[in-house]
Amino acid sequence: YCTTNKDFISICKSKFNKITIQHGETKVVAPFANCFSYVSDLQPFINEADVIITHGGAGTLLECLKADKRVIAVTNPKLQDNHQVELVEKWASRNYLIHCKLVTTLTTEITSKKRLTKRPKVNNKIELPFY
Repeated sequence: YCTTNKDFISICKSKFNKITIQHGETKVVAPFANCFSYVSDLQPFINEADVIITHGGAGTLLECLKADKRVIAVTNPKLQDNHQVELVEKWASRNYLIHCKLVTTLTTEITSKKRLTKRPKVNNKIELPFY
């Protein structure tokens, strides 16, 4: 979707100077973006980003939110015992991130003006309560 939907690509190109895509095993052709399958450390990419669109995995979400980034989490409704949805909905209810329930609504979410809450800091570290 992210590399084939013309509206999404157009909006991203107009809003962002640089687009980076980690695509895993999926074959991607996206001449408008820096693309790679895997790297051992995503932190430099996270630190450089203004907005991060990610799956709902707890580890990735924690890294992005601790870096105090604007996050749009796209959950996979097909997962069994869907802990992704539970975690993302909880943090979205606190305005820590934006929950994109369907990848097809990503174009709407990327243009959202929704304000996100600054995560509370304790000893200059961002605290992320699970519940």
